[in-house]
Amino acid sequence: MLQYWGGKYGVKADWQGEGAKIVGKVMGIQMDASFVITDKAVEGEGTDPGMLLRGQAKSYLQKKFGMVLDPSKSLDQVKTSLD
Repeated sequence: MLQYWGGKYGVKADWQGEGAKIVGKVMGIQMDASFVITDKAVEGEGTDPGMLLRGQAKSYLQKKFGMVLDPSKSLDQVKTSLD
């Protein structure tokens, strides 16, 4: 997903161990975030886009992470779902 965001939106990701720091804009929303992948969850925090966009941003991220991390999906299905 970060590779997709990098190509489409110019988002920069710096991986460190099991997590990454992300900086850039996705769909016009400034993103300065970090996350860690554990066995059971993706945990992270980032800048708040404000009250008007908070719900949309949260829904978008949950949807994208859900698709990307779905173990029943092939890599090709994941790549297709990112568009």
